Formats: sequence, structure tokens, C-alpha cells
Amino acid sequence: MDLSDLYFDHANSRDIFYFKNSAISSDEPHYYVCITKTDGGVILLTICTSQEDTINRFVRNNPLVDESTIIWIKKDSDEEHPFTKDTFINCNNVFEFTKEEFNLLKSQNKIKNKGALSEGKFQEMLDGIHSSNILTGEQKALIPASIDELQPRP
Repeated sequence: MDLSDLYFDHANSRDIFYFKNSAISSDEPHYYVCITKTDGGVILLTICTSQEDTINRFVRNNPLVDESTIIWIKKDSDEEHPFTKDTFINCNNVFEFTKEEFNLLKSQNKIKNKGALSEGKFQEMLDGIHSSNILTGEQKALIPASIDELQPRP
């Protein structure tokens, strides 16, 4: 077994990663929260931003977006998170990376581990994902509705 396989295998729901994603129109790295991994070897992530004006514009310009699908994490919150600024999780965007893609980025040190999201905020995120009018039923079917459906963190 290639040691890089361990990167994917050790990624857990609630983990927060920091990296540049060529699928978005930004040259800046962003934070991503690991939602879950599928049996088919795909990791599902949501994106975070500290750009409040960007998230407000997104909500304002997309009539399908409900505000409950944007999770606000205050920088001085007592809940577990690595953020130094107020940060927003956009539950309307789910990014998929295959095991191979994820392991390659990790082995090249392009993905940094940044801690974990609190259980409470993670559950809010799951609720937001399942409330999204943008995500498809097929996408939502891959994502647990409750933190109780996940394997316990090591």
C-alpha cells in the first residue's frame, strides 16, 4: 500500500482543511470542512469564507438560497474551530474529490489540516445542506442528516 493512501483513510467528518481549489474562481486558498467520505472513495467537502460581502451578495443574487444554508461561525465563539475571523460555511456548495485526487494534493503538501469543527456547528451544517434548494437529491443522499449517523472520531 502506498503511504499516501493513509491521507484519505485518516480524513474524518468535521476535519477542516486549507487549500487552493481549481474548481473555484479564486487564487487564494480557502478552508473546507469534511462532510463525509463515500464507500466509492470520494471525499465530500463544503467551502468556508470570511468574506461577508461575498456571502451576502451570493444570498441576495440567488433566490433559491435560504439564509439557513449559510452557517456563521464567530471568531470569538467558544465552539471548536481554527478560524481567526468570522467565517461562513456555504452549505449550497459541495465539492467532491476522489481518493486519488485528495491523496495527491496531500502528498504534495497542498492541503493543510487545520483542526476540526465543533459537533454543534457540524450539525448546523448538515441541516443547512439538507435544506439547500441548490443541491440535488442525489448529492444530499450521500450526506448524513445527523452527526449521529457518522462513525465516531478517533
